[in-house]
Amino acid sequence: MLIETFPVGLLGCNCSILLDPASKSAVVIDPGGDFDLIRRKLEAAEARVTAIVKHFDRAYIQNTGDRFRFTTLQSRYATFIDLWDRGMRAREEGRSGPFPQKRPDPPQPKVPDDRIVKVEAFKDPAREADKLTGLYESLSEARRAVGEAPVPFQKFAELVKSQVQKLGTDGAEVAFRVAVKDGKVSFTARTMKGPEE
Repeated sequence: MLIETFPVGLLGCNCSILLDPASKSAVVIDPGGDFDLIRRKLEAAEARVTAIVKHFDRAYIQNTGDRFRFTTLQSRYATFIDLWDRGMRAREEGRSGPFPQKRPDPPQPKVPDDRIVKVEAFKDPAREADKLTGLYESLSEARRAVGEAPVPFQKFAELVKSQVQKLGTDGAEVAFRVAVKDGKVSFTARTMKGPEE
C-alpha cells in the first residue's frame, strides 16, 4: 500500500491517495481542488480510482449513528496509518515490525531407515574380543545415528557374557543382532539352532 499526501486548493488542504500497487486501485481522500494535479498523479501511477472519501470532520453530523460510524472510520484510518508508518520504519531499520511474517518450519530430524546393522554369534565372548568390539562399535554408531547416547563398553560386555551363559546351554552359539526400526535401536539375543535340528 502506497500513501501520497500533498496540498490542494486555495487553502492548501491535504489530499491523500492510497494506492495498491498490485491491483492498481486507488482511494482519493479529501480531493478539495486541483483536480488536474490529482488526475496527473493517478495517471502517472496508472491507477484506477475505486473510492473518493470526503473530509467531514469539520462539519457537524446530526445523526448519532452516522457520527459514531464516521468517528469509528476516522480512528481506524488513523490506526492503520500509524501501523503502516511503524511497519515502514521497522523495515528500514531491519526489524520485523508489526506485520506478521511466516516463520520457517523447524527442520525435522532425519529418521534412519529400518535396517539390520550387524549380527554376530558367540560361544565364549572372552575369547572372541574382536567380534565383541565390532558388535559394540556397530551398536554405538547406530545409537548415535538416532540421537541416543552409547552404552559403556564394560556394561555391554557384561550383558553379552550373561546372555551367552543364560542362553548358550550345551555349547550352542548365541546370536546377537543390532537393528534399527522406527527410529529406535534394538539389541536382541537368541540361541542358534544346531545343524541336527
